[in-house]
Amino acid sequence: VSVAGAGSVENPYLIHNLYGLMYIETHLDACFRIENDIDASDTADPTYNGGEGWLPIGQTETGFSGKIDGNDKTISGLYINRPNEDFVGFIKSIRTAVRQVLIKDLHLTGVDMIGREYVGGLIGGITADDTSLIENCSVTGHIAGTSSTGGMFGGLRGTVTNCHTDTIVSAGVGAWYTGGLAGFASSATITKCFAFGSVTGQYAVGGLLGTTEGCSINQCYAFADVNSLTEVAESSMIGGFAGWLQAGSTVADCYSRSIVDGKNSVAGFCGQLADSTVERCYSTGAVTSSGTHGGFIALTYGITSITHCYYDSDTSQCSDTGNGDPMTTAEMQDWENYNEWDFTAVWNISPAINDGYPYLRNTPAE
Repeated sequence: VSVAGAGSVENPYLIHNLYGLMYIETHLDACFRIENDIDASDTADPTYNGGEGWLPIGQTETGFSGKIDGNDKTISGLYINRPNEDFVGFIKSIRTAVRQVLIKDLHLTGVDMIGREYVGGLIGGITADDTSLIENCSVTGHIAGTSSTGGMFGGLRGTVTNCHTDTIVSAGVGAWYTGGLAGFASSATITKCFAFGSVTGQYAVGGLLGTTEGCSINQCYAFADVNSLTEVAESSMIGGFAGWLQAGSTVADCYSRSIVDGKNSVAGFCGQLADSTVERCYSTGAVTSSGTHGGFIALTYGITSITHCYYDSDTSQCSDTGNGDPMTTAEMQDWENYNEWDFTAVWNISPAINDGYPYLRNTPAE
């Protein structure tokens, strides 16, 4: 396979079809641009790679280290059946910090993929130190794995901006870290992202994020069905936005409209908060739990801060205080009840948008 271009920033390789996408594997440090929508449904043919489907990009120790300009084009029907492999996604992994990796304006629709640990619709895992930049990307479809499974990323580091998912994410018995956008996020900056769909797992399950360590998350939201596995007796840290926020993570100006159902440490926004900060956030979803639960955050550990955060006591059927304050639906739909919130530049409110709840001016609402 040969493609036009030189692989440089000024003259990237031009990708027109599935064979062009396969070409990326042989030039992992080059620059690429997608020139048109690509139908990848051939990857679901039983004869394609022996039924294992797409071979994730980056089958080396350093993984993918180049740049992909998706050019707002769509790759549809990508299929992966690799239940015994780790780091599974359109891209397997990004593991080098030698140069900044950039992926932008790329959209995957109708993905159907299964892996083991570190499974994500776009990237199985980013382990390079804070050098990756992912912006204006989206994923729809089905993603399944064990630990560290997410709609877009299994494992995430770096900077993610203006990305969104609408996915069915499922992880099996004993799995940790399952999220609508990312399963496990460490030292990441996540801004203006959102997730729809459903997320199912056992430990640390969230509508947007399974767990975070030392992350900064701003102007994001989740609107998903978040569930713990029904076939197991134990599950914990189940949250509409995040399952477990820990290790110096900060969350500001975010919300969850997710419906949450789990066993222990279950809440509308976050199941468990440890040594982290949440400010100017809210949740509205129903909370169902047979164990420890809360309207906004179920449990806190270490040095935590929860300020100017609220949850809907009518829809959640909760009334606890301290970890976020309860308001009725009517009160939640009145901007004057949100102390210290910026309704000029960050938030807005309208009866016709987001069911009358506050929405983010710079992040598209439902």
